[in-house]
Amino acid sequence: MLKLLVVSVLWADSPDNLWQIADVVARFQTVAAYYAEVSYGSVTLVPKVTQFMRATTTSANANANTLWQLPSDLAGPLKAAGIDTTKFDRTIYIVPRIGSVGPKGLPPARRCG
Repeated sequence: MLKLLVVSVLWADSPDNLWQIADVVARFQTVAAYYAEVSYGSVTLVPKVTQFMRATTTSANANANTLWQLPSDLAGPLKAAGIDTTKFDRTIYIVPRIGSVGPKGLPPARRCG
């Protein structure tokens, strides 16, 4: 069994409720069902989806390095919400898209030569 903590993140200047939390829950239930099926029951994902957590960084200042700081930035709000992150095997942060960060949270590739 793999316990997943799924954190919906808002930047400091993001509007509230950028997406429906129920949609995130439904997606991760679908993902869990898929893994259970293709692993013939040997992989069990147990996702817990949080309500929105607001980061201290604004969208204008968000970049790839900011993504690495999310665990420490959101530790206080998660604790205040009664969530003990040590009880989970993996933590997944869902963030609003920012232009300086490319697909999968990586900076855009630079061309060499």
